[in-house]
Amino acid sequence: MIAYLGMTEEQDHDKVHRHAEDALTEFDSPTFDTSNEAVETGLKTWGRCLVYALLGDIFREDGQREQALEFAQMAATLARQLDEPLMQSLALRQIAQLTDNMETASSYAEKALSAAIKAKNMREVILDHDLLAEFYLGLRDLPKARHHAEEELLTARRISSPSDEYDALILLAKLSLAANSPDQADEYANRAFGISGYSPDDLRESQALIILGQTSWRTGHWREAHTRINRARRISESSRDSMGCGTAHLLLSELERANHELKSASDHANQALSYAEDSRDLVGQGNAHQVIGELLSHENLQRQQAIHHAQRALHFATVTGNSVGEGNAHLLLGRLYLDSEDPDRAKNHAQIALDLATQSEDTIGQSNARALIGEILYSSGAVADAKKLLEKALEQGEETGNIFVSLGAHWILSKVLAEGETPQWSAALRHAVEAIKMREIWRMRLGAASVRSQVLSSSEELTEWALRLAKKSGDGWTALEISEAARAEALTELLAQYSQGEIELPPQARRIISEIEDAHVAANMADAESSTAVLNNASSSQTSSPENSINSRIESLYRQLGDLVGNAFGDTLAAPPVSVEVLRGKLPRDTHTLLISAYPGWWKDPYFPFFTVWVPPDGREPVIEEGELTKEQVDWLSNLTNARGGDYSQGSLLLMDSSHPWRTKLSERLLPSGLRRELNATDIDAGHVPPELLVIPSGELWGLPFAALDVDGEYLIKKAALSLAPSVRLLGPPHPDNYRGFDNRPAKPSGIIYLHEDATPFPSIDKLAKSYNLQEVDDPVRLREELRQSGSKYKMALLVVHGDNQQGLKHGLRLRDHPVERLSAAQLLGYQLPPYLVLGACWSGWQSFAFGEEPIGLPTVALTRGARYVTAALYPVGIDTTATILRDYVLEISSGAPPSRALRNAQLNFAGNEERNPTPWHWAGFTTITASNQDELAMSAARGRR
Repeated sequence: MIAYLGMTEEQDHDKVHRHAEDALTEFDSPTFDTSNEAVETGLKTWGRCLVYALLGDIFREDGQREQALEFAQMAATLARQLDEPLMQSLALRQIAQLTDNMETASSYAEKALSAAIKAKNMREVILDHDLLAEFYLGLRDLPKARHHAEEELLTARRISSPSDEYDALILLAKLSLAANSPDQADEYANRAFGISGYSPDDLRESQALIILGQTSWRTGHWREAHTRINRARRISESSRDSMGCGTAHLLLSELERANHELKSASDHANQALSYAEDSRDLVGQGNAHQVIGELLSHENLQRQQAIHHAQRALHFATVTGNSVGEGNAHLLLGRLYLDSEDPDRAKNHAQIALDLATQSEDTIGQSNARALIGEILYSSGAVADAKKLLEKALEQGEETGNIFVSLGAHWILSKVLAEGETPQWSAALRHAVEAIKMREIWRMRLGAASVRSQVLSSSEELTEWALRLAKKSGDGWTALEISEAARAEALTELLAQYSQGEIELPPQARRIISEIEDAHVAANMADAESSTAVLNNASSSQTSSPENSINSRIESLYRQLGDLVGNAFGDTLAAPPVSVEVLRGKLPRDTHTLLISAYPGWWKDPYFPFFTVWVPPDGREPVIEEGELTKEQVDWLSNLTNARGGDYSQGSLLLMDSSHPWRTKLSERLLPSGLRRELNATDIDAGHVPPELLVIPSGELWGLPFAALDVDGEYLIKKAALSLAPSVRLLGPPHPDNYRGFDNRPAKPSGIIYLHEDATPFPSIDKLAKSYNLQEVDDPVRLREELRQSGSKYKMALLVVHGDNQQGLKHGLRLRDHPVERLSAAQLLGYQLPPYLVLGACWSGWQSFAFGEEPIGLPTVALTRGARYVTAALYPVGIDTTATILRDYVLEISSGAPPSRALRNAQLNFAGNEERNPTPWHWAGFTTITASNQDELAMSAARGRR
């Protein structure tokens, strides 16, 4: 018999099963004789008990739970007959592991622990404490779960068992996560890994990585979380651990959903369900059904499927006694029935969820349920009752750090307070602003800018609501705060800090930038070889494949960089929305600042709603106005900016027609009436200095040539010195060294100039060189070398080249055509630029203009790499026009004029030349984009020039 039982180490379960059956047969054999009937009976009973326990383990591992439970119960019965506490503990723990209902299972595990203590078997005591901690964690009884985990840890240390100590620390990490203490969880998990003399096996390592992945996620390190959980998934797959695979896929689904990657989230959730079914993990199946239902709930056409998955989740949660799972399933059903306009059923499910959460003292569950019931009551017109529930939900949401409940409760409370006979506009506005702050904190935790923009686009209703409340309340400063939210809050802000030396560019980003440069070199070589092949009559199929492969590689690298920079900088600094006090401090004095926030959701087509916030000089109260472009005006804008499928050839015709109504109509819509009055009040013809106007647009408004707008029959640049900026938060004082050499001292500022081979000889190049000490660079390689450290050597870089209309970090300049040499925004990330960057290139002033995207392009990246003023073109410009306007601009700069006034004077000189018969198409495309809040008039006065 002992020989048969020694076969328990066999990996072949069929063979072990046969040996166990043989053992049972032998127990009944007459040859089994000890000459002592009592001893013989006892040995047979003990042997059967042990074999039954062995068979229970085999059937459980093979997924045959019913047979396993039958053998475990038989083993427990025999152990009681023998009064053998050790065997009782083993059999009762088996029954607990095979019992679906967690409350019932925990009672069996408690009995198993008592038997193990009676048997004084510390190994069994540890295993029973471990099982009880897991059960109570599932039941959300965290105090009991922590007690058993701590007892497990103490016992493991008492018997010097590193493996059991490791398991106890991992359990304590899980409990810390459940208690919303990710830092403590991370500490426990790392202590587990650090246990001296113990190396965890693959499955234990996978479990630890799952914990560490969750701690990374909870602390905002999305990419690190993704890496850790994916590593756990790979370990589980190689170990054929279906349950571990299911857990990893489920967490990856949650990660992708939080990152707004819903397709990937759905794929992971369905894989999690498949693995849970394979391993017969009922809790895992319920969790997977829950996540799939939640993902489908966002799609109206999939609502019935979502309800099916929610009901399956409820079934599995009920069977396993998972009260938290039951509550979540009821919440999902409540949400789905509310969306189906069935408030009664919705409220019934939400109330059950609240009762379950209250019984288990689950504060997070209570806040979720109260928020949903409050929303249901609000939709049903029970405003007073809704208000009480939402306020309690908000209190609990803030207590537990439940950002989604806080966001939703603030938003609905804002609507509640804005209704009724006496609307409370100010209180409603406060809640709306808090909801926006919650949203921005959430968005800062996301990775790629495209994902952040999706979240912003899907919640633009909240931003519009808040701005309307600010208008109702007459609160211009809060309107400024709302408008500034989501403008360059992640990438540009963090690049600015990198530029100032506060943080470093992530090594992975540096690596990808280097690969981009190498790939462009390879593309140039492939292009040259392709041209040679064509000249030699080679077939196109022989020459196109390598080139296409390289171009695909370049596209992939740019996408990787966009995602990586967003994630890596987000890990470095998760900055909350900037306060209005900070924004006020960044506004330039003696300057009119105009923020234009567009909200052109596709469902609003053909109309184009927007808000303007005008901040007059000297800190006066900002003025907020709401407007809307008509279908005709949207068409004008699209053609002028080449956005929304616009046709720039039509935009060119608009610009060439000086009398076209677009100039007047768009001016009347986009420029607040108070601003126009103040601009008209300055008598420019009488020699008065025109005021400064800083415009901070959004979306496709970035590409609008504001300089050509009509104000009382004059071009806008006649009325004001105009410049653009990506955001208020990016504004800051320039470094003092930036302005050395702009006065009448002998030392002249220096700069570099690079001309594309297509450029005609630059007019008055000798005059420019003498007045500004421009050093000509004629090779792209040398230009890059100079630009990498030009910030410490030069005051200006002037590039007259070709541009492109790419978006984001791919936006670039074409320095040479044969072979092609490009300089992209991504490559500028590694440069140190001079304070003045002048780009005489088509489209060089472009930024990303899709709604919700940060304004990223060559100008923005340049502003974060040392440039304080980027003068660039918004659309294609002629070389002769470029030469003339930039010549005058540089001469003005060299004489001490502030950039906005220098460009204004150069454009007005060109526009006023009747011999050229100029139209806005010739000159209005040039603009100055700034990151400086320096008082331009003060700068001018300090240099002795107005």
